[in-house]
Amino acid sequence: MKRLYMGDEYDLLIRKISHDRIKSHIDRDFRNLLPLIEQWQQQGVMIKRKPEAIVGLFRALFTITFHKKEIGEEYYTDTIELLVELIAKGLVIERANKND
Repeated sequence: MKRLYMGDEYDLLIRKISHDRIKSHIDRDFRNLLPLIEQWQQQGVMIKRKPEAIVGLFRALFTITFHKKEIGEEYYTDTIELLVELIAKGLVIERANKND
């Protein structure tokens, strides 16, 4: 998965997949992730924003691999790591007392 995400393999793979199959993957992402996000929101672990927008955020993070050259290949890994860290910090609600 890491090789697919960090390399050019995703770009090559996506060119070979039909539009219907891509839509099927997007629909599956929503079906699988929405209940989990909603559960985390109900538990007070994740911010209360539209779950569909959060799934879209995850998909946007994944599709950023198309822009490796525009970001700058020498900065790409550090940029992705920072983006993931900032997204995680922005989505997760930290509790004052971890024993709660």
